[in-house]
Amino acid sequence: MNALNQTAPMLLKSTEKTGQIREARVIDGEFTSSEASDVISKLIDAQINFCKIQFISQYEGNHETGTDYYEQKIADLNYKKQELRESIKRAREEGMKICIEGTIKLKLGKA
Repeated sequence: MNALNQTAPMLLKSTEKTGQIREARVIDGEFTSSEASDVISKLIDAQINFCKIQFISQYEGNHETGTDYYEQKIADLNYKKQELRESIKRAREEGMKICIEGTIKLKLGKA
């Protein structure tokens, strides 16, 4: 298993539109169904928690802050997590291997 690709260099690309794009592959490997489910759940759960913290932070500054945006984003993330879990379950039942690749892409430009 090569879950964390610690040896891959940070890729740097320049474009006219965005200035620079930096990419880092952070996940790259073959996983058991249990490992794949755990990785996916933890990644998406971290994003859900980030959304909750952002909402709380904005709510503290303005108690009129609406919840629709955050509720929809969290619902979308939970839906994606469930879809991926079902795919992983199907792969396990059919004896398929599971590979996960994950890249973080930063687009850097003038504010």
